[in-house]
Amino acid sequence: MNTHKYQSKNSQELKAIFWDYENVPQFNIASDLLKFSHQRGNVGASNAYSCNLDKKAKNHLQKQGFECIQVENPNKKNKNAVDFQIAIDCFKPIKTNSYPDEIILVTGDCYSLIVQENLKSENRKLIVFARRGSDCHSLKKEVDEFYYIDELPKLVINWGAETLPTDSYISYEEAVKCLIEAIQTASKSGKSTTIGLIAKLMCNNSKFPNYKNVSSIRKPDGSKFSKFTKFIDRVIEKGIIRKINQEIILVDEMKPN
Repeated sequence: MNTHKYQSKNSQELKAIFWDYENVPQFNIASDLLKFSHQRGNVGASNAYSCNLDKKAKNHLQKQGFECIQVENPNKKNKNAVDFQIAIDCFKPIKTNSYPDEIILVTGDCYSLIVQENLKSENRKLIVFARRGSDCHSLKKEVDEFYYIDELPKLVINWGAETLPTDSYISYEEAVKCLIEAIQTASKSGKSTTIGLIAKLMCNNSKFPNYKNVSSIRKPDGSKFSKFTKFIDRVIEKGIIRKINQEIILVDEMKPN
């Protein structure tokens, strides 16, 4: 068991983020959390769980690419409702019916030993981010890697400056094709075409393996988009898509037959 030791990246391994936002309501860490996860390989799921997520936080998380999971907890009777839901979801398949090789768990109360025990029996890794000051002594000894949340910026400080290999780039034109397919996939499956879901579907499209996140898109002049929403705005300007009530719609599909 290693703590505070960076493991080498295996791009073939599938990662999943499970964030107890109910106990760690710090939406400002979303970007660094995703960077940390992408450093380690492909991210198949990025979920934030809460019983009562405010609109501002939800919009921010969805723009970053997180799926916001509303956990039902009538009358707030179960103080561990979010923990239980995460424990269930950790053992569900994601991304084309695959199971994540590595779970990245953000926890406020360290109520996750049962998750660690089951993952260990399945030979899967658990990386934990916890609040400093929380009672995590027993968990810290059991997990594969343990960090405090305030260490996250240091863990990714050099990642933004790294240069992607040429074969990891995707052109703007190809990224638009990937976007269109993501919208079509969501529409056909009856799902809402929100920015968060579309961003995730784009990452999961095996036809475009070089698309990892918005930073892998290259404009014709070689520059990058600073945010996924900037990319979306550019495609809107081109008249390919429109945003209506927080959903992204293909303009061609809006035209009468």
